[in-house]
Amino acid sequence: MKYYMEESDERVYPLQNFIDEDESSIILFEMKRDIGGEMWCDIDREFVDQCEGCINYNPCNGKSGRCRNLKNGFVETGKKYKLKDGLITLLDEK
Repeated sequence: MKYYMEESDERVYPLQNFIDEDESSIILFEMKRDIGGEMWCDIDREFVDQCEGCINYNPCNGKSGRCRNLKNGFVETGKKYKLKDGLITLLDEK
């Protein structure tokens, strides 16, 4: 599944979310998962490198490891699109 971010936002969504909003015309950046980079903490509402010392640390396996409150981080792929009337077209690449 491909993910996109609007120019004026910091949140990433699948394309269908933007189509459902039914805006006239928006610019989107294609995003990909950032493997090994910062991750989004749903509790602290910010990007973190690790959870050591966090009072909300809650490991997935109940013992140690990745916290279940962490979500994937994303980075741009360099592709910029225009979404208009449910159709997406490539504008340019960085």
